[in-house]
Amino acid sequence: MDDAHAAIAKDAPHGHLIVADAQSAGRGARGRTWVGRPGAHLMFSLVLRQVPTDGLTLAAGVAIARAIEQFAPEDVRNKWPNDVWMGQPPRKVAGILVEARSSGPIDALVLGVGLNIGREDWPAELQATSLSNYVDVTRDACLEAVLRTLEEAIDALARGGLPALLPEVRKRLLWRGERVRCEETVGTLLDVNDEGSLEVETDDGVQTLRAGHLRQYQ
Repeated sequence: MDDAHAAIAKDAPHGHLIVADAQSAGRGARGRTWVGRPGAHLMFSLVLRQVPTDGLTLAAGVAIARAIEQFAPEDVRNKWPNDVWMGQPPRKVAGILVEARSSGPIDALVLGVGLNIGREDWPAELQATSLSNYVDVTRDACLEAVLRTLEEAIDALARGGLPALLPEVRKRLLWRGERVRCEETVGTLLDVNDEGSLEVETDDGVQTLRAGHLRQYQ
């Protein structure tokens, strides 16, 4: 992602792509660091110019879920706001990070994607899985599929905004109807609203959440 931002500074065009063979200090949500061994997983950063920012992370999640289903028609869900989970019980298979480095109007940003492909002994606390646990597939095939579905989803977002993708966002919403916790908020996950925020029914009424770490509450 640092290389992608450097490329933006040198006027890299929309669609400029950087693929990593390995990862030793990948940036995840909430300051987490992610590591990927050489040749095992799909990790890339994509330069996007003049695309809608509202709903972009949700659109990317839908796109990656669509791509995964081309290879493994399992139960593929989106964990709000930036993860893709699959299987039963559901486990994380992909993560998304959108970064912009601008103090003014956003002309360009970087979309980072990490998709677990190779078989891996994941620590139990990560609740992670890999696509190869379900089907044999190459990184090149996954990259081609993900780039195609990303283009479709971003085009839909540009034409119709988040409402164009909301039906699928809501259909794929992980833990919908279940008890969840997001930071200090505990309640039943109801839906994603028209702005992409999470709606949670708590003891004090419906709360609207715009950011946070979502997890099951038991």
